[in-house]
Amino acid sequence: MKRAFLTLGLFALIGSSPFQAQDPRNVILAARRSGDVEFIDSQTLQTLGSMHFSLPVPTSGLNGVSLGADGSTVFVDGPMPSDPHSCCVLYAVDLATFQAKIVASIPGTASRDSLIRSDGIVYPAARLIPGNPIRRISDNLLHLSPGGQWLFGVKSFRGPAIETYDLTRGGAHQELRPVGLTGDWWPTGAWLGGLFYLNVRSDSGGRLWTVTPGTIQLDAGVPLTQPNGCSPLRSVEITAAGGKLFLYETFGFKVD
Repeated sequence: MKRAFLTLGLFALIGSSPFQAQDPRNVILAARRSGDVEFIDSQTLQTLGSMHFSLPVPTSGLNGVSLGADGSTVFVDGPMPSDPHSCCVLYAVDLATFQAKIVASIPGTASRDSLIRSDGIVYPAARLIPGNPIRRISDNLLHLSPGGQWLFGVKSFRGPAIETYDLTRGGAHQELRPVGLTGDWWPTGAWLGGLFYLNVRSDSGGRLWTVTPGTIQLDAGVPLTQPNGCSPLRSVEITAAGGKLFLYETFGFKVD
């Protein structure tokens, strides 16, 4: 495969001004490995439309989709042009023209530094933090606060930690680490209103922290026990919606 491309006759609604005028936070994007991307209204859960990538067979398929902060661009993680079995480079699709191009190489490379992806929305890094000091944090673990004043990054290298960036002070940075944790822990986090919740899990259990912007030290956190009949807590993620915090079980992930 020399390049991934979009099939013709995608769908009329997505390219129209009513769709592009919507707040990206009100649209749910879902990607299938087969090449389909679906756009869903977050209030009604009705499908607004879909688009399709024509991919070679066999292929690693699509591995995630996000929407640009201004609603004009869709970002898709898809197969590498030189090796469709390998994942993933980042493609950008202009919703006005339906033209697709590669904008970044595989995760972890410097090519990804120009973009910040937070909870399914992609921002130009220069717009949030001058010089973009963020490194070595997976882009699915970056979380922008509802008011846009703080960016929290959750990481697990050498133990779970939060890296906090105060965007009102040019990205002033601080690292917060839970104390007393040994062994392997899997962290995740989410904003709920003006508070950030950090959840870390291991085979032996989990802990939950409520973090206020400006916090300089983490306490012991709240222990979480595993409900009977549920999978190990390491397969649990956290999210927030409707003023409530949700812990949910993940049913699988892709390893290349």
